[in-house]
Amino acid sequence: MSLTLLALSLALPSMSDGFPPSVSALANLPNVFQQRVYSPTPVPTFEKSRGQLPEPVVDDHRDWEDLYWKAWELAFQHLMQPRPQSGFVSNFIDPAFNGNTFQWDSCFMVMYAHYAEPEFHAIGTLDNFYAKQHSDGYICREIVRETGEDFLFGGMENTINPPLFSWVEWENYLLTGDRSRFRDVLPRLVKYYEWLRLNRRRPNGLYWNTGLGAGEDDLVRNDSTYSWVDMTAQQAANAYYIARIAGQIGKRDIERFFESENRALSKLVTTSMWDPKTGFYYDLKRDGTPTGIKTVLGFWPILAHIASRDQTTALIAHLRNPNEFWRTNVVPALSADERGYTPDGQYWNGAVWAPTNFMVVKGLESYGYADLAAKVTSVYLAQMSRVLKESGTIWENYAPDRPAGHGARDMVGWSGDGPIALLIENILGIRGLASEQCVYWRPRLAGRNGIRNLKVGKASVSLVASPLDQGSREITMTSDKPISVVIDTGVGRPIQFRLHSGTTRKTVQAVSAEL
Repeated sequence: MSLTLLALSLALPSMSDGFPPSVSALANLPNVFQQRVYSPTPVPTFEKSRGQLPEPVVDDHRDWEDLYWKAWELAFQHLMQPRPQSGFVSNFIDPAFNGNTFQWDSCFMVMYAHYAEPEFHAIGTLDNFYAKQHSDGYICREIVRETGEDFLFGGMENTINPPLFSWVEWENYLLTGDRSRFRDVLPRLVKYYEWLRLNRRRPNGLYWNTGLGAGEDDLVRNDSTYSWVDMTAQQAANAYYIARIAGQIGKRDIERFFESENRALSKLVTTSMWDPKTGFYYDLKRDGTPTGIKTVLGFWPILAHIASRDQTTALIAHLRNPNEFWRTNVVPALSADERGYTPDGQYWNGAVWAPTNFMVVKGLESYGYADLAAKVTSVYLAQMSRVLKESGTIWENYAPDRPAGHGARDMVGWSGDGPIALLIENILGIRGLASEQCVYWRPRLAGRNGIRNLKVGKASVSLVASPLDQGSREITMTSDKPISVVIDTGVGRPIQFRLHSGTTRKTVQAVSAEL
């Protein structure tokens, strides 16, 4: 640990300050992932698995279908087995960026890769990071695939990625309905939260990171940035999802504690980082004043359930502003009216990135702005599709003001989030909730649209809407196991159907959404 980090750690409250004994006891349970031994399992191929994957139907945008299948083709090339000496315990999906596997890349990759269940057990990707957790709770952002050793680039202070494990675990549970792993995972999440609280929290209660650690290497922030809005909001979201995981397995004391952590951090972010004059969240300088630099990271408080309705409305005004974030491609990492913005999107100072776009879309969705979330996604996919036609591949990031890809090519990687997860969930409007034995469906497109062969828990579901015809459309629903389908047609209240094995067809009144 660097002297700076050591001094900061000594200045912060100890774990016993504010942490009940039950939380400490849970955090210190043995790490079961370190007791596991990898059982060699072949990784599937795209050619053999394609027929088992969800099949989107997007008649109005066949280019999005092409983009979807290209993303899966590249993703399957990046499925890996652990090297014998690595100490990894599961097959995993890798960003294939260099010889290392990355923490936050892995988290965002699982957000779409779990749609390959049961062909590929994507959530096992996270097990390798849990197996590499240190006894004090630390998990390095970057681990060497060959040896399983931590990769410390530029010093210890640069090695903490956004703490997203709990969010990914929760999303995986919603789709698969499998909460059996929660008892093993919860102690690891709590222990990691503990390390972050002790080593990344300022005396003012807010959190910090570095450009490398946060993943936005060269993003214009401020040389004197002291408290980071993204890292603080991410820790608040971490607490939010840890509480929900704990609640699912009856750990009510743990649930209550992390709910209180979320509320406390939410209050800090609101009182310290929200600027009512400009209607935006900012990092803070050492003197406690806002940096005043608008970045896409100012939208993290929506995903973390921190922003009020009025604050969200103000943030959306910035998002929709063509002089700020609503460019030819959305959403650029740096607002276009900030110094340092590059129209060609060179790395973080203007580029459009999969992880931050996923964050913005999911934040909007969680606050009820589903149509806007779909619109953001449609602009993003349109640009990705155009670049795919011109270059033949998918890129690490994209230019905001013209159709161009930059960085690593064949980057799936997290760039599969848009073509796969956001297409299914936010364009086609289909959310499989195996946790509730239900599928939620909002057909938005005017043409024939839907999905076939979607795995929702143990059920295989197909949902296809015919083209709109004078305000009505036929919906065809097929399932091989009992499941409920709740359809929001855009007219009146949602309609619920209980499916059994077989096919059901209904004609409903419906409207499309402008994308």
